[in-house]
Amino acid sequence: HSPTPMDAATRALRARAREYASLTMSDATTGIFLADTLCALSGHAREDCELLAQVLARDGQHRRALTALRRVREREMTTAMRALAGECLFAMRDYEGCLEA
Repeated sequence: HSPTPMDAATRALRARAREYASLTMSDATTGIFLADTLCALSGHAREDCELLAQVLARDGQHRRALTALRRVREREMTTAMRALAGECLFAMRDYEGCLEA
């Protein structure tokens, strides 16, 4: 299919959100906002949910990061996503959950 203006906007937003995710997160609120908006616009695409979870986890919002990861179907989760879920569970002191992640 041919690219739509929404596709172009989504690509631009994804690039900006990745920029914020790779920074030291001096402005975590902006990074979270961009990643959350991207996730909603893309219909909770796997890569966008993973990006949102990374930004949230880096900001210490582990429960919200887990919620973002759980939006992805189990069979679509990557090894990196499972590891991030384990890290979040560990940070929340849910040690049994870590073993299941």
